[in-house]
Amino acid sequence: MERSIEVEKFIVSELRVCWIELKSLILAQIERWRHALHMQVERQHGATWWRVANG
Repeated sequence: MERSIEVEKFIVSELRVCWIELKSLILAQIERWRHALHMQVERQHGATWWRVANG
């Protein structure tokens, strides 16, 4: 019975670590999206997709 409790504690601690890592990855991705969106907003007002694509 004692071993079972140790195993449960270990599993819970591993799940916490995985959750923290996953949350960190999600927050980092959100930050990249925000940065990319900010970059799009800063484009020149006269720039269109066609003008940008054709140089």
